[in-house]
Amino acid sequence: FGIAIVIPAEHSIVCANHFQSERFNQDQKNIQSQEQTASGYRYQRVVQEINRWKPMSEKDAAFLLRDTKGLDDTDIGLGNEKAINQLIAHHSVIFKPKERLVWVSTAPWQLGAYIGYNLNEIFPTFATLHQQKDLTEQELMIPADTLLNTVAYRNFLRFREMRDTLENVLSGKTSFLPEEVFFDTFHDANPRFYETWSLTGDYYLQAGRQEKAVECYQKALSLEIPGKDQREKIIQNLAAALVQIKLKTNEI
Repeated sequence: FGIAIVIPAEHSIVCANHFQSERFNQDQKNIQSQEQTASGYRYQRVVQEINRWKPMSEKDAAFLLRDTKGLDDTDIGLGNEKAINQLIAHHSVIFKPKERLVWVSTAPWQLGAYIGYNLNEIFPTFATLHQQKDLTEQELMIPADTLLNTVAYRNFLRFREMRDTLENVLSGKTSFLPEEVFFDTFHDANPRFYETWSLTGDYYLQAGRQEKAVECYQKALSLEIPGKDQREKIIQNLAAALVQIKLKTNEI
């Protein structure tokens, strides 16, 4: 345990979920975190995006914070932990210190408009305010992300609902038995997301349809999986399905 200060070599510093200082960089747990979680991948993606815009404007920063793609703009499925915006974020803030300007994101998941504030106007008068007053600067507003108006976004919302339904089936919280049309819609809603296929595989494995489970697990393994634990779980389930198929064949 201890404290370390990281001094950036350039005019930016990127912070993901692992240490970067000389003191902790070679710590075994820190190395495992980079190798086995999505932290190292997200770090690389942020660096990639920063290098795309030099200098970076507030609109560029908003674009980065809303980014749902993987490295090299790869489609890794909406909601993937490896994305900068995993579509779970509560909010984000953009600062322009020299000009004392601030932008705060709005729902859903940073995709709404970024509301602008001019601190040069707020600081001198804020203490004397005695009634509610709109302190936003309309001309500073960064418009909502265009993703909100796409079929892909509407499909993602449908995917979230269907995922909850499927997880309730798997946990035994509901007796609902999804038919093939359910899975066709589920797969079309977020086809590049590994979890779409791993969850379907889990259902088929639980339902005794091992051949279908194998197909889904193999599909999931071909996609971008955030962490080592998720990948190992899919591999274990795939192996279990293959063993069950072999046992059935031997019985016949």
